[in-house]
Amino acid sequence: MSSDSRNSTSVQPAQYSGNFDLYSTQLPFLTKEYHVKGSTTPQYEALYNKILFYQARDDRSARASLPSPGSSSPGTFWCSQVADPMSDEPFDVTITSIQDQSPVSFTSAEKTHFAAPRVIPLGAGIAAQTNIIDGGCFVLSGKGSFKLVRVWANTTSTGAVQELFEGIFSLRVRFAPIYARKGWNTDVNFVIGFWAVRGLAKAEEAMISDEDAE
Repeated sequence: MSSDSRNSTSVQPAQYSGNFDLYSTQLPFLTKEYHVKGSTTPQYEALYNKILFYQARDDRSARASLPSPGSSSPGTFWCSQVADPMSDEPFDVTITSIQDQSPVSFTSAEKTHFAAPRVIPLGAGIAAQTNIIDGGCFVLSGKGSFKLVRVWANTTSTGAVQELFEGIFSLRVRFAPIYARKGWNTDVNFVIGFWAVRGLAKAEEAMISDEDAE
């Protein structure tokens, strides 16, 4: 099976719902797995396995949760770096207006946040809006986008499905003038290019917690 098995007939179409652990495309220990020197194609399987190594240690850049199809509930996004610059408190971000898109399109500016801008994700996925929930009286607005596409999938000999996703998150936040008086920017644009894997089941998370406690 090739590194990129988006077209594999042995794997069902991607379901864009549930919990995801996200990993920045700027992490050097991941980019070296993704783009091996001398190779002209992304090494998705090697990258996937390296991400699982860190996921097993409860390490990630961000988290996202997407609602089941037909649900009226919003998705959520959390990242310690997407925070109020004055309080350092991470924003509670929703993911709304989720739409299927084929292919998912990325702007020229968005492409610069991928590990290899010339090798952008291709194929069907989702595009959505991001918004801040109750950012406080000093947050005037907070809007952006969330795009996600599956770039690699594989079915193991035991029937388990392995999936690797790639995407981008953005959120532009406008703050009240008091931020400028205290030396902070009043217009901040958060942008994160990321790879993602499905979040661990609660039983797996509990097992990891028990192992860490020993």
